[in-house]
Amino acid sequence: MRFLSALVAAAAVSLAAVPLAAQVASVTVLGSPCGASLAATLPVLGTTMAFTIDGAAPPLLGALLQSPGPGVPVPLAGCDIFLSSLDVTAAFVTDASGDASVAATLANIPAFLGSLVVVQGVLFRDTGPVLGLDVTNAVELRLGVAPPTGGTFPPSWIHGASNCSTSSDPPIQVHPYAARTWILRQSKCVNFEGPFLYLLAGTQKALLIDSGATASATAFPVRATVQALLDAYELANGLPNLQIVVAHTHSHGDHTQGDSQFVGQPNTTVVGTGLAAVQSFFGITTWPTQIVALDLGGRSVDVIPTPGHHATHISFHDAETGALFTGDTLYPGHLFVSSLAAYKPSIARLVVFAQSRTIVDFLGAHVEMTSTPGVAYPYGTTWQPNEHALRLDLAQLLELDTALQSVTGPITQVHAEFVIEVF
Repeated sequence: MRFLSALVAAAAVSLAAVPLAAQVASVTVLGSPCGASLAATLPVLGTTMAFTIDGAAPPLLGALLQSPGPGVPVPLAGCDIFLSSLDVTAAFVTDASGDASVAATLANIPAFLGSLVVVQGVLFRDTGPVLGLDVTNAVELRLGVAPPTGGTFPPSWIHGASNCSTSSDPPIQVHPYAARTWILRQSKCVNFEGPFLYLLAGTQKALLIDSGATASATAFPVRATVQALLDAYELANGLPNLQIVVAHTHSHGDHTQGDSQFVGQPNTTVVGTGLAAVQSFFGITTWPTQIVALDLGGRSVDVIPTPGHHATHISFHDAETGALFTGDTLYPGHLFVSSLAAYKPSIARLVVFAQSRTIVDFLGAHVEMTSTPGVAYPYGTTWQPNEHALRLDLAQLLELDTALQSVTGPITQVHAEFVIEVF
């Protein structure tokens, strides 16, 4: 498995003694929060193993795990590993410098609660050359929480009208996708783009992904709609007013026009649309390979650079629902690529990311395909009575990645679920 960057190097964790001399084995360790890794060679046999987690301040609580049985690898599902069936060998805690030391020996996983950095180990007996511990992966996750199951979708979305002057559609359709997660679709009669917006709430902040294609609060009351949803959520959960973060998958107008309704409002931050502003707000120092986390309070969202459609494009991953919000990078429609040189590696990195997580739904910013495979609506359509479903899955991302390998220049390539359009 390939990963993006290194977060882990070498400190001391005591392991149960094994009767064989220390050997050297390949070890891959993934850093917090599931976004980067290092393939390295470390001694893994003997009474001790050494490792350090870079930037561990404040201290990280972790667990060293063991395979459920001899020669049986632990299934890899990134942050979504369900640990209730695994044996815990030992617990550790890092100091401010990242050096790890054993905290306790545990009989079972319920002894831990909350967020942990977990080093997953696999014991080799008979199937390997020697008895030993091959540390294959480490993840940050919340223990006791089962893998995400995604959310729900309405029977149909508002999809414009043959005569918009007589349409009774609301300017925004709101659907509760999951607990504290909403999907908003803008009416195609308000703007033919008909973009999908996503609202995710934590206990301290709420994230609005894109602000829509229309500035007018009369024609498209996006701020009032978002505020009403959050007011009800705060009241139901006894929470104070949340800080609203308005961020964008990218800076095209159909994703940013609603910003003016949020600028200058209390408890609200509108992230700038330039690359420097995006990097600064999210703390992305290595563009486009660094994945960072946005903490909403009891809910962490991965921010993933995915340039290619646009130079500032980012995607968002919500581990709570298992949704990957892909903007204009991947959706059932025209995948307009302005920079093939940026887009191809973005998709390759997104594949690596998606394969290390349980991604239930790939949710883009538009629907432009019909329900007939390979047939797209003409760009600019304001009525889509038989449109494709909003969600895609890993199969479509893999199909896109494979197709791009042979693309070297401008092309229009039709697939069942999307159309690749390279300028």
